[in-house]
Amino acid sequence: MKSRKQKNKWKKVAGIHVRVSVWMFVSYLVLSVAYSPEFLVSDIRHKWSALADDTITITGRVLGPPQKAVVTADSVCSAGTLSVRLDWADDENSQSFDVLRDGAPLVTGLGSSSYVDTTVVVGETYSYEVVSNGPMSPGSATSDPVAAVMPDECVVVFVPSVEIVSFQGKAISDYVGIPKTDARKPTITGTTNIPSAQVDFLINDSVVVSSRVFANTNGYWSFRVPTNLSYGTHTIFVTASDPANPSVTVSKSLTFRIVKNKSDGDDDTKTEPALPSTPKPSVPGTAPTLSLERPATTSPESVPLDYTLRPLSEEVYQGRDVSFEVRIIRLDPAYAGTSAVAKYSLIDHEGRVVATSVGNVALRSGESVFDRIYLPPYVSGGQYRLRAELFFGKYAVSREAPVTVLPLPILSFGGGLMLTYPDLLSRIGTISMLLLLLLLLWLSLFLREYLLYSESIRHITERNLIGAGFFGRKKRKGVSG
Repeated sequence: MKSRKQKNKWKKVAGIHVRVSVWMFVSYLVLSVAYSPEFLVSDIRHKWSALADDTITITGRVLGPPQKAVVTADSVCSAGTLSVRLDWADDENSQSFDVLRDGAPLVTGLGSSSYVDTTVVVGETYSYEVVSNGPMSPGSATSDPVAAVMPDECVVVFVPSVEIVSFQGKAISDYVGIPKTDARKPTITGTTNIPSAQVDFLINDSVVVSSRVFANTNGYWSFRVPTNLSYGTHTIFVTASDPANPSVTVSKSLTFRIVKNKSDGDDDTKTEPALPSTPKPSVPGTAPTLSLERPATTSPESVPLDYTLRPLSEEVYQGRDVSFEVRIIRLDPAYAGTSAVAKYSLIDHEGRVVATSVGNVALRSGESVFDRIYLPPYVSGGQYRLRAELFFGKYAVSREAPVTVLPLPILSFGGGLMLTYPDLLSRIGTISMLLLLLLLLWLSLFLREYLLYSESIRHITERNLIGAGFFGRKKRKGVSG
């Protein structure tokens, strides 16, 4: 009797579990589709990528998680240079290191366990943290902050500098020979001692790639090539300058090679989806025809177009428009009156494009073009980069500006704590999927027990009946047959 009651109890629990799991999962699907079908696709993709984040690495030894670095910071005033020397122990479980100053990136992708920060000024106090990155979960470890106090006096001779630190996530010093990658849009990071510097990039390909980003207050910058590069060897020219004093400028270059991946085969014509062709000039003969020769361009001033990109608001709510202004400040007269294909994108911190639009822009010096990108409601809050790309003739010119996406709260608990509708839906989806996984576990255990029970009943029944004489030639006494 007691066993039957326990069985009924477990049946009720299982029934409640099934009803709650199905109800939550159906609610998640219905509410997500009603909110935005793109949100459902994006949220499921995000959950799947989160499950696949851990990397399985096969090596000659067992790797452990990255160890938290113990950092020392010493301020040094010597030979007209004020600097902070950071040092920490080597870690065989870490592949690279990132250095944060006052919570913002200072340098990323370091291959060594030391760094000298020369972007400091007298009389200031700085806080440093080192992030150790490795292949094993959890993937990174952040050190405790360490403070460095600068002396009140130090005769500093300022010499502008810019350094290219990493290429495609790997320290330049770790490469043997020319850096190589199969990524058609490689990422390059570096640093300069000019705070908030304007950093220009030039790559001479069949189309000249000219881009501009701005370093943060620590002088750190990161750049991802916006268009696919052709296979072969390229040189990128990096120029950092002070926006308040353009005469303060410094340049650096890096030669690298784009190689074919095995999956690319022998097709050297693979490119990203074609943009609309550049319209012909309104006045015949005002613009030169496209040249098949690779132009010799090494400085930003040699590009016939310069423009600025300014968001009308640096903060925008989910589901609203990101409005911005593109102002042409310099244009070669040969291109006056022509049109350029304009591509606008909003990019997250991982380099993924979350919103984009394509149109045409008339090139006229001194004029402004106002446009907007619709920001989908499912895009999570945080820091993003707004990018404008203009394609004309043999040039691809891009500019970037920071934009902060703010979530629309449905509940605010004060102190900056809030619950947004996408967060609520995402949490419902996570709980429902966990319940479904638990339900599958229940079903697998039940199926296993049922199969074992069926096998034991069949086995025991046949054996007992044969032994008792119900089957076969041997009959039990008193059994007719």
